[in-house]
Amino acid sequence: MILDAAVNRSVAVTDSAQDETQIAETRPRSSAHKPIELRRPLRILLVEDERVTALQMEITLTLARHDVLGVAPTAERALRMAALLTLDLALVDISLADGSSGIDAAREIHRLYGVRSLFVTAEPARCREAKRPFALGCLTKPFDENELLVAIRMAEKRIRGERAAEPQEPPHRRLPGNLELY
Repeated sequence: MILDAAVNRSVAVTDSAQDETQIAETRPRSSAHKPIELRRPLRILLVEDERVTALQMEITLTLARHDVLGVAPTAERALRMAALLTLDLALVDISLADGSSGIDAAREIHRLYGVRSLFVTAEPARCREAKRPFALGCLTKPFDENELLVAIRMAEKRIRGERAAEPQEPPHRRLPGNLELY
């Protein structure tokens, strides 16, 4: 019964021979065509001292099926957490709770564990200081959920060695104005 309902939804039944091509076009393609690419979620460390911002990012990323493995409010805590975790990406605020530097934390996380960072900060001028091999780019605060997810998707492409969106691409594939990639 359930199978019949699924078949009826995917294939339109018609009486005329002319509509048989339409039926064939609505059938699922065989596995010989491009396979569905299933990507595993990114394992992300948030290095953020503002609790509300960290919680908003954690919720957004978790709903997008990424794994937020922890939140570190200081550079020291970030380094201790990175030592214990297997990470793909660190989202790093530049100015942290105890006056420590997110740039220094990102540099050390990359040097010790090979993990690159995306800066998330209200200080875009300081981001420019951080254009180093360990930095993927900078997302300027404030940002919305969609801008965060686009930034994560572009960072993921860079991590995997793929090309990120370019300015000449269609509007739905362009980078948000508050995201700079390095």
